[in-house]
Amino acid sequence: QQEFTMDFMINSMSFRQAVEIAADITSRKVKMNSLTCWAEAVTIEASKTGLTICGLGNNANIKVDLNPAKDGYICDKTGITTVMANDLANVMQSFVYPAPINIFTEHGYLKLISECDSKIFKTIRANKSVTHYPRLPDRYDQMVTIHRPHFIKGMQKVRFAMGEKQDYIPYHSTCIEVFENAIRFTAGSGSRFAVYRIGYSEPIITTPGKIKIIVPKLNVNNLLRVFQKINSPTLQVKYAKMHASTNVKEQITFQADNIVMALYGLEDFQSYPDVDKVLTHPHSYQICTSADDWRRVSNAIHLTNPEYIWTPRTQLTANLHQGYFEIEVNSDSSFRERIDFELESYVANTTQGKLHRPWVRFESSCLHEVAHKMYGAGRIHVCFEDQANLDAYIKNGSRTKSAILVRYPPQKLKDGSTETRTIFFGVSTAEFK
Repeated sequence: QQEFTMDFMINSMSFRQAVEIAADITSRKVKMNSLTCWAEAVTIEASKTGLTICGLGNNANIKVDLNPAKDGYICDKTGITTVMANDLANVMQSFVYPAPINIFTEHGYLKLISECDSKIFKTIRANKSVTHYPRLPDRYDQMVTIHRPHFIKGMQKVRFAMGEKQDYIPYHSTCIEVFENAIRFTAGSGSRFAVYRIGYSEPIITTPGKIKIIVPKLNVNNLLRVFQKINSPTLQVKYAKMHASTNVKEQITFQADNIVMALYGLEDFQSYPDVDKVLTHPHSYQICTSADDWRRVSNAIHLTNPEYIWTPRTQLTANLHQGYFEIEVNSDSSFRERIDFELESYVANTTQGKLHRPWVRFESSCLHEVAHKMYGAGRIHVCFEDQANLDAYIKNGSRTKSAILVRYPPQKLKDGSTETRTIFFGVSTAEFK
């Protein structure tokens, strides 16, 4: 076991960035298998070959490696110690960058001295205790390398849709699916889902089938903050099942540049709904409209009836004969708007003729999200079934419901890939007065 002493030199900017990344994870105490970690702390390990900073928190642990060639690291004395993460991060903000600093332990404290001026130094209480980290596996059950900026964008696009406290726990997550030529990000509450997909012209995986990884909501913000700041063009995502024989916990590992972040506590996130059942459903009504019109109507509803923005009683009626949607909001304030169809470019159930007016009812919050959360320019397709027919069917003692699906136009990105966005939500069976 290494001594509770260390002495090394390092670039102050490199060290600060590594500390801030680790501190982002160690935000609160967690308990895993009766092992309580040192709350809000980071462990620093100095060796001749490199410096490692580790942190544990939020059912995740993180390891940041610094090396002599890139970070100006020179080790005079190897050792290991633990300090409070936020204390160290705050201290590092007071140094001149990117000047080197000398860091060593002395009489139970970690001492940091600027090489620009030896009169400038800071001390932090250190601890001999070392945070024990769950073991990283030697092999993984699933592994894929993806475009890091696309990963960040996909997670950000659907983050708003993840389940809240009142929702089913498995929905407190984002599902990442990697196909041969695409990556799909899905998040939802059970009654509403957002889907973001990036397609590629070349295969990104060679294994048959697809790779599916579910990231708990608890870790999403940490994950984004850590990996959106780095320069690596790629991100390696790996999944390992629990292996009792090697004392390896079930985990998802993300790795890029000099950072490794592992997520645990995955017991409640073993499966995710098959959204393809909704995405591929041949809706009877698939009507093309302007995305800008939906934003205009959503803003009008909010300004006219702000207290009703979350009401479950907004009705959309399609006037197939004259070519427009009629929108009504069930509130004390009278509200009616219309959105014209685009160039009569719609697919419709023709068995009842154009005089028939199919309708659906849904939460106004969904209309707000269509306009603002997944918003994009151009035309969007609103796909649905006539709720008058849906309400007439009884299945297993409850009303059959069909999702309303809003599909945004594909967008070609500068790198040649293509993004598509979709949001779908269930109909509301609440009365409309």
